[in-house]
Amino acid sequence: MSSTLSIDQEDIARRLLNLQDTTGYDIVQKHGQRIYGGPPPEWSGPPPDKGTEVYCYRIPRDCFEDELVPVFSSIGRIYELRLMIEFSGTNRSYCYVRYTKQEDAREAIKKINNHYIRPGYPLAVTRSVDNRKLCIKALPPLDKEIEEDVVNELGNVVEGVNRIKYQTRGWLEVEFSTHRLAALARRQLVPGNVVLFESVEIKQVDWADPEGDCVVQESQSKIISVRNLPSSISHLRVGDLFSNLGGGQVNDVVRSGNTVLVTFNTQEGAKFA
Repeated sequence: MSSTLSIDQEDIARRLLNLQDTTGYDIVQKHGQRIYGGPPPEWSGPPPDKGTEVYCYRIPRDCFEDELVPVFSSIGRIYELRLMIEFSGTNRSYCYVRYTKQEDAREAIKKINNHYIRPGYPLAVTRSVDNRKLCIKALPPLDKEIEEDVVNELGNVVEGVNRIKYQTRGWLEVEFSTHRLAALARRQLVPGNVVLFESVEIKQVDWADPEGDCVVQESQSKIISVRNLPSSISHLRVGDLFSNLGGGQVNDVVRSGNTVLVTFNTQEGAKFA
């Protein structure tokens, strides 16, 4: 459990600074995650294509980028590594690593899955579901506005909107430049709190089918609802708790009023929690 670990924040800061100096990559912490790169030094152009990101879990909670980066960079050039961080300073046992090439991501799964980062600590590495699309339901429905105007209006609220496509029954499919920005937008577009064009309210936000039309894909069996939560307890604290219980399988935590929805990567993770 993370509460039993003693984290020397000054020591971690020194190690991360040394990693920055050695590799030339920037490291920035925001929204509960620490981002190494994204983009890497001297990168020009758009982010890498889909299929370049892997998901790594079973990371020791006092293991950080200075240990992870050498392992993953041994396969190929890293575009970005995102390590999830708790308030205590420990990690949340998982990270996402995006390479600049698809073949490097495939090779990382082959070679780093079950690699021992430390004695007794084999990493688990799988393909990341690189979904960049959200389904958004708005009332009154957005169906007459020019698509470019909708993209610009959403761009005032969230970052990375590439294009939108009108769907049936008031649904809007929104595609982002990266999965990370799509996931961040899903957190920011809280139903009831966002109004577009001064009169259109966001009523529902969820992941879309990455290959097809705008259909809500998340199975309810992967979601745990926590109700009547005191305002003094943050949704991130709830996420940390369920991450501990579910073996680091928490994918997202969203709060609406006194209810928190905890989404897991797998049904098994939700059942285990």
